[in-house]
Amino acid sequence: MDTNTYRIVLNSMGEAGVALVRSLRPVIRSTDRELVEKLYQAPSVLLDSLDLSTAQQVMSVLDETGADFSLESSNDEFTPGAGTYEIAISVKRYNQIAEVIRVISELIGTDVKQALEMLTRSPSVLLSKISLATVEVFQKRLEGLGVDIFSSQPAEAYYDVFYSGPAENKPEIVRSLRTLGVVPTGLEINTDANSPVICTGADFDFASRLWGYFGSGEDGLAVLNQNYQTFDLQLIEAKESDDLKDYLAQHFNIPEKVLPKILSTLPVVVMRSLSPTQLADHMLALSGLEAQCEGHLTTYQSYNIELDSRESADIKRAASTLALLTDIAESQWETDIRNSQGKPSTSLNYHQGRWAAHELKQQGIRNKLRRLA
Repeated sequence: MDTNTYRIVLNSMGEAGVALVRSLRPVIRSTDRELVEKLYQAPSVLLDSLDLSTAQQVMSVLDETGADFSLESSNDEFTPGAGTYEIAISVKRYNQIAEVIRVISELIGTDVKQALEMLTRSPSVLLSKISLATVEVFQKRLEGLGVDIFSSQPAEAYYDVFYSGPAENKPEIVRSLRTLGVVPTGLEINTDANSPVICTGADFDFASRLWGYFGSGEDGLAVLNQNYQTFDLQLIEAKESDDLKDYLAQHFNIPEKVLPKILSTLPVVVMRSLSPTQLADHMLALSGLEAQCEGHLTTYQSYNIELDSRESADIKRAASTLALLTDIAESQWETDIRNSQGKPSTSLNYHQGRWAAHELKQQGIRNKLRRLA
């Protein structure tokens, strides 16, 4: 007779999502909040000190959920997952958005509107206080869907602080920081009113105090995890050469027949959504090829969209698309488009602009984006 006892361990959510909580309710006496924590901070012990027969019965039920479970002896050493990670996402291609939304909804239980709001930010933190095992599930489930997936341990990350409000107010923001005493000794503060940068390379403690004092986005102050920053690489000037053409073709997938046109219409963005490391590597390589480049942080880019068509049906479709991606009503967009002869003045952020341009193009509506900042 087996007198040992057993535990059931959730190794990861696997092919399941947050709906797994519903499957666990009849099996485990815990609150939904506790179940969600076990789910996102896997590996976690669901049940312990079970006899073998009972453990096998429970496993037979749980194996149908698609999550990754294991049956272990209660005497075995166990290391629980730690909720020290968070995960963020940034869209690179917009042709698989519907599938991205479906997967996100399954993983975290958002509705379509909430998922759209997340995806129009740059980038958007999907979940915090999760384990490495959960990060790996997200990466696997979203792989190949045209998105960048970032993970970070916030307590170990570094942060950049930006001010996006009126330039004349920046000195007052800087004075407030100093008066509140939140600026660590040795951290250099940029006081140039014309620069959006407050400081770079701040630690988590400083970032947390800023969030505590100013909130999220209040007063135009933003604290960005360096691990989540993405940049567009713009080629400003270049001396045409075979080596430069080879580099552009090889690293940026620019067709050879298009290269002459690209190099004759500078400045032009040659690659989007690069990490800081990728940006630095490309800029160094291109400088060696006698090319001048700039990196533009996507977070603060804004655009106007201009429509070539004046057809009533196209205007209505465009207004519907723009309303979906913003918090502005369709009727207001339609009025703005008509009154501005296809050049509405409302600005769109990086993802709203590029996403809208893609959707309108798919509908056969010619358009172009005009960058504002």
